[in-house]
Amino acid sequence: MESSDQNKPQALKILRLSARIISILLIPFCVFGALVWAFMLNPKVGSNYAPLKDYLIVFSIGIYIIGLLIGFKWELWGALISLLWFVAVLIYLIYFNSGITIFYLSILLVPCILYMLSWYLHREFRINQQNKEENLNLTE
Repeated sequence: MESSDQNKPQALKILRLSARIISILLIPFCVFGALVWAFMLNPKVGSNYAPLKDYLIVFSIGIYIIGLLIGFKWELWGALISLLWFVAVLIYLIYFNSGITIFYLSILLVPCILYMLSWYLHREFRINQQNKEENLNLTE
């Protein structure tokens, strides 16, 4: 039986809300970054296309944004997609020796961590509520 939102502790509501607010704030910056990167793609001389790694960056930013949007409805899936994005970008940075520091990218992990924490705590709260209901039914 699903517990109503009114019975949840205030901290769980604030945690979920803060993950969503941070996601809403980060999405425009990510869209802007992807657009800037996409319009700055310069094909090499004698070629009509930019290097594949540049297209992969724009594509990966899109995956991150999709992860944040999915996190609004399904927190765990959104967090996992965003975490997958972070790992992929980390591998890219290590492989191509990019000048972007990992600190700036770690800021983008904040909603991912909050979504995972919110999902876990909500799940634990539901399990505890079910256990209380079962114990109450056994004592009657």
